[in-house]
Amino acid sequence: MLEFLVGLMLYAFWLALFINFVVLYGMRIIYAYREKKSVIDTLKILFLPFSYGYLSKNIKGGIFDILYKVFMVIMFLSIGIGAVMVFYTHFA
Repeated sequence: MLEFLVGLMLYAFWLALFINFVVLYGMRIIYAYREKKSVIDTLKILFLPFSYGYLSKNIKGGIFDILYKVFMVIMFLSIGIGAVMVFYTHFA
């Protein structure tokens, strides 16, 4: 059981590390391209941390917004589980 939990934490950590950057950043690029935002707004959407630029510039919602928020919740939970691994390896 312990091996399963350690494996779960490890996979959650790697999932959050790579998928977070690839998927969420890719979705921000698609949103900025599709909505034809200005250069300043596009830079804010792409480079402000914690998706603040995307969340502040997206005002109309829709299925893309719901999908983005679902991925954000999944990444938050994966990062939380991955953080447990860091504490486990530090204190074990």
